Amino acid sequence: MIEISKEDDGGALQATLYSIDQLGMGLKTSAVTLQGSNLKMSFAGMGATYEGKVSGDSITGTMTRGMPLLLNLTRASNQTAWTIPEPPARLKPMPADANPAFEVATIKPSGPEGQGKGSG
Repeated sequence: MIEISKEDDGGALQATLYSIDQLGMGLKTSAVTLQGSNLKMSFAGMGATYEGKVSGDSITGTMTRGMPLLLNLTRASNQTAWTIPEPPARLKPMPADANPAFEVATIKPSGPEGQGKGSG
């Protein structure tokens, strides 16, 4: 699923790619342009681009990440849209006011002057 919207100030387009198997973590585009009916999106985080032609509620285009792949998009309705899941807590960014603590342990299987037996 690709969610395309205008920035909060109503200006430039932005887009986020969601993969149903990626735990709700979206990948934001690095660039989105719409010139006439030609839409171009770049996903620098995965080295991919999308180019398509907008016509009504659909976009006919190609996603390229190495090999080009035909990818036609259709505007989702309330009945067809799937809910973007919340990412698990372990994947959410740490709060700005967090105060993490770290403990470090060093394990030496033999004395520093002797040669270790190795591990297999």
